Amino acid sequence: MNKSTLPSYERDPLSPLAPEPRLHSVKSSPFQIQKKDEHSSASSLNSKPAAFEVVEAAANGRIRQASESFIQQVFGEKYNAEVNVFLMHLVALFKSGSIACVVGYQAADEVSKLYLEQYLDAPIEQVIAQVTGQTPGRNQIVEVGNLASTNPGSFRQLFFLLSKLFYQQEHQWIAFTASSFLLETFDAFGVEWTEIAKADPSKLVDHSSDWGSYYQSSPSVIVANVGKGISRLMANPVFRRMFDQAPEIVVEGERS
Repeated sequence: MNKSTLPSYERDPLSPLAPEPRLHSVKSSPFQIQKKDEHSSASSLNSKPAAFEVVEAAANGRIRQASESFIQQVFGEKYNAEVNVFLMHLVALFKSGSIACVVGYQAADEVSKLYLEQYLDAPIEQVIAQVTGQTPGRNQIVEVGNLASTNPGSFRQLFFLLSKLFYQQEHQWIAFTASSFLLETFDAFGVEWTEIAKADPSKLVDHSSDWGSYYQSSPSVIVANVGKGISRLMANPVFRRMFDQAPEIVVEGERS
């Protein structure tokens, strides 16, 4: 198993000087949520003067539909894939009212089986225990997936806010399927990660999606102790200030 400790956290991970992960981009960004009325969350996205805003999509909301379409376009253009599997929660980062990045997540205790557990020979908490010597509960593990972004900076911003959310929710471990570009983001944040399996498409039971050329990038199943990483980063005054001042993730329909 591969493990990397990445000690570059003394640098501002959101600055232009931080390493740029090689994320794929879409040719255009048509996923703009138009104003509906003055009380809609979509309206607030267009009216707030902040550089960006992050919204967790409601299960049957317009942002959920737009986020799924955005993921499908990005994966279609990058891998010629047809994605029809989405994680329980989708979080979208908006810039100028348009979606710039989407990331999905689901806690292991929210579902009977994580999507990436198809690649594993045992439940993920048992695999983490075997590899790291630590035994987390399923409520402490969150799967991250459905990553789609127009540019590396947008993903880095969204990842930072999601890390804050997971830390607040007391999720200690992030699990995800990744190729090198995503691990470069962990480099920028100084997060320790461990490879626990190869993502072997022959193990997939769910065949509702056509992943195109995605698996040609040889992705691996990775876990990272986000709780440990953020606790360490809190000792850095710059990071602590960024963490405390970072905007909260808005839930679609819960903001006036």
